[in-house]
Amino acid sequence: MKRIVCVALSALLCCVGSAEAEKQQLHKGADKSVQREHTLTVATSPREQHVKAVAEDFHITPAATPDHVIGEGGPLVMDRQETKTVQYSDVDAVNRAINAVAMSNVSNAMYGAKGKPWMRRTTLSFQFQEGWKPLYSVETVQPLGHYDEKSRDVWFTQQRISRASDIGTTLNVGVGYRRISKDDRRLYGAHLFYDHRFLRHHYRLSGGLEYMSGESEFRFNWYGSASDERVLDTNLHTLERVANGYTLEYGKTFKNARWARVYVEGYHWNQERQADKNGLRVGSELQLTPRVSVDMGYNKPEHNSGGAYGKITFRLAGSPVAWYGGKHSVEGAMSVRSKMLSLVRRHNTIWVE
Repeated sequence: MKRIVCVALSALLCCVGSAEAEKQQLHKGADKSVQREHTLTVATSPREQHVKAVAEDFHITPAATPDHVIGEGGPLVMDRQETKTVQYSDVDAVNRAINAVAMSNVSNAMYGAKGKPWMRRTTLSFQFQEGWKPLYSVETVQPLGHYDEKSRDVWFTQQRISRASDIGTTLNVGVGYRRISKDDRRLYGAHLFYDHRFLRHHYRLSGGLEYMSGESEFRFNWYGSASDERVLDTNLHTLERVANGYTLEYGKTFKNARWARVYVEGYHWNQERQADKNGLRVGSELQLTPRVSVDMGYNKPEHNSGGAYGKITFRLAGSPVAWYGGKHSVEGAMSVRSKMLSLVRRHNTIWVE
């Protein structure tokens, strides 16, 4: 019995010793793994720190790169404050470039020292008719062929389109000829016009003569119907026809105030169903700024009460003469050279009865 107990105790002690030995080996292996990992960490830590430092110090500076860098998705615009990159499409870049060039050209043409000649001869206007009815129009006069400051004559064309609430759209197309004397003090002119009112399709022909000498201007215009009577109401037998007539005008400018012009005009319109319409218009034109002018006056028909009228005109390019922002007088005050391509002054509205 004692022998059996001794054998069992010996076996138990052997097992315990083996387990302790295995435990010590495991601890040694774990210590070696930890030591190896620590060694790797120590070995790689300086490299990581170097890479991290380089990454933190790396950025794109505005001085080292252009403002626009072309990439696969389009131009890249560098933000100079936060070193960020904003990307937009190629179409946007082209549109911005086109807009910049277009606006630059328009600005130079309209606000340059001289402006484009054709723009100086093109106007936009807003005026009040009888009964304070508004009328909007665009008008231009341009030479046909070459013209410069040495030319003695010029052929020109004048076009105008207007819109009013009561008479609709009216188109005026004309051609004219002007000749200036050798001393540039006298000007002779003649012109023909075709007028078309789209409402009820009324047509009219017109012819006129001009004579300008120094500060004085004389004009005569004749107007004749080119369309038949139009039926407005068959039940009431209401008809409408274009009135024939003529106007005679005298205008005057001033030597030391070339921005101002005064005029007086007499008119006569033939009417078949009622008394002819005669009257007198007295007014003034003032070039307030190089681009803005006003025309205002008083219209007094015969046998009827009169009324005021007015018009505001905007030039696409500035005039050298103006009350504010322009010259008040010009060299050669008696010269009429500047009027060679001025607008023909006439009645553009077709009068009907």
